[in-house]
Amino acid sequence: MFIVRAGQIDIMMPRDNDEDLILASLGPGAFLGELALLDDSPRSASAVAPTETMALAFFRADLNKLIDTEAHIGSKILKELALIIGKRLKVTNEQLYSSHDLDKDA
Repeated sequence: MFIVRAGQIDIMMPRDNDEDLILASLGPGAFLGELALLDDSPRSASAVAPTETMALAFFRADLNKLIDTEAHIGSKILKELALIIGKRLKVTNEQLYSSHDLDKDA
């Protein structure tokens, strides 16, 4: 997981027309890659820093060590991760359903 300290990171997804779709532009205080703390599955998007950027990295091994040594803190981080992932999933579902509804109206 990366926490943006300065600069900008764009979350991008490739499209068939060779142009990447920018899903989000993240600035200072935002974070990305949180799913990598939980599993090894391939990522669904890419991250690109279009400007000079500084980010902090927090790796799965760090989280696992924290869970082993400071279970209370580790459980709080896992809880926050679950809440954030849930919120992002809801937003994605809303976007999918609203674009699906637009397709039906066309």
